[in-house]
Amino acid sequence: MKINVFITSIIISTFSIHSEAKPENVIIIKNPKEIFEDSSEANRLNKKFSIVGGITTIGPNLNASRSFGLGTFISSDQILLLELRSGKGLSGVSVDRYNSSGIYHGTDETLINSIGWHYKSFASNSFYYRMGADYSQFSYKFSTLTPQKFEDRLNEFKANNINLSFAIGNQWQWENFTLGCDWIGYSSPIYNKLVSEKRATLATSNDSSQYAALKKSYLQNGSLTLLNFYLGASF
Repeated sequence: MKINVFITSIIISTFSIHSEAKPENVIIIKNPKEIFEDSSEANRLNKKFSIVGGITTIGPNLNASRSFGLGTFISSDQILLLELRSGKGLSGVSVDRYNSSGIYHGTDETLINSIGWHYKSFASNSFYYRMGADYSQFSYKFSTLTPQKFEDRLNEFKANNINLSFAIGNQWQWENFTLGCDWIGYSSPIYNKLVSEKRATLATSNDSSQYAALKKSYLQNGSLTLLNFYLGASF
C-alpha cells in the first residue's frame, strides 16, 4: 500500500514539474554566406534585369542561329529568361551525286524561329544549368537540280513544335557587363504539328527516302545544342 502511494506521488510530481516548465527563448541565427569580392557571384548581387544577345549558336539539328534574351533575377543565383531565337541556312546536305541521268546537285535549307521560357540556376560562382520550353515555327526545303534537264525537284514542309531543353554553361559578370556560354545542351520535341507540305512529283526514290529521314529527324528526334555564346548587360 505504501509502495503504491509512493509511486503515485512520483508520477504526480513529474507531471507538475513538466507543467511548470517554461518555454525556451532561443533565436537561431544562420551563418552568412561568404563570397569573394569582385567575383561574378558578388557582381550579380542586387541585379534585377538582364539583356543578352547570342552571337554564335549551333542550335537544334546543328543549325546556326542567333538569340536575344530578356531576364529577370529571382535572386542573385536564379534567373527567369524569355528567349527569342532565329536561324537560317544550309543544314549539311550539299553534295554532287550520280545516277542514270548524270550528275545532279542536292541541297537542304532550314528556317527556324522560336520563343521560349527558361529557368537558370547558378550552382557556383559562374557555373549554371538551365531548363525550359520553346515554341518553334520551322520550315524545311530539300531540292535536287539536274543540270541536263534543268529539273528542280523540290520537297518542303512547314511545322510548329514545342521542345523541352536542358543545358549547362558558365556566365561571368563584371559590374554591368555579362558574358556567357551554354556549352552543351539537349532539346527534345514533345509536340509537333505539320502545317503544310509539298512533295516533288519528279523526285527519285533516293530523294524521297532521304527527305523522309530528314523530316523525321527534325520533327521527332531530340538533338544537341552547342556553344551558345552570348553577351549583354545586367542592371
